[in-house]
Amino acid sequence: TTRELYLEDSPLELKIQALDSEGNTFSTLAGLVFDWTIVKDTEADGFSDSHNALRILKFLESTYIPPSYISEMEKVAKQGDTILVSGMKTGTSKLKARIQESVYKHVHPAEVRLLILENILLNPAYDIYLLVGTSIKYRVQKIRQGKITELMMPSDQYELQLQNHLLGPEGDQSWPVAELDQATSVVTALQQGQTNLVLGHKSIRMQGASRQLEVIL
Repeated sequence: TTRELYLEDSPLELKIQALDSEGNTFSTLAGLVFDWTIVKDTEADGFSDSHNALRILKFLESTYIPPSYISEMEKVAKQGDTILVSGMKTGTSKLKARIQESVYKHVHPAEVRLLILENILLNPAYDIYLLVGTSIKYRVQKIRQGKITELMMPSDQYELQLQNHLLGPEGDQSWPVAELDQATSVVTALQQGQTNLVLGHKSIRMQGASRQLEVIL
């Protein structure tokens, strides 16, 4: 399972769901003590300290109101089937939860992969129509603490790509619909058709914002 978590968003509440050997869901896990641990995501390239991207919070540190049994467990420094996590930096982390009681040692731990992302925008924030030979400059922006700031491109973390070139009825297969200048983030229309400008996260191999461009004659 993979979940997304944005920096500076409210904490994400995670709750374990347990199934028996026949696939039936247990009605409650109240009272069971779990060990929740953040582990390094071995699937993530370029994030050697990715396990530092995530923080486990106590409900007592937040405005969330947990079930009463979780509050009682936190008072004695124990963890139950429900926790809160918060993103500290961009990257990926894995979270494992194992039942503490030895009688359940044969039960495999629950595991979730978390992608911690910045809130990134592409500007213009709408699909574009271009005439052949004309250009448009895109800007990459991020929202932090309610403020929009511009990211300098090219970037170590993000890259722009043109994908899915769909040529017009008289299109020349030897040419793309448009070309992107990585140094300036300027897209130039070359021939009639459609293409998508995609903002990618380099290190976690994930696509972010996307905009469609249609080139007309």
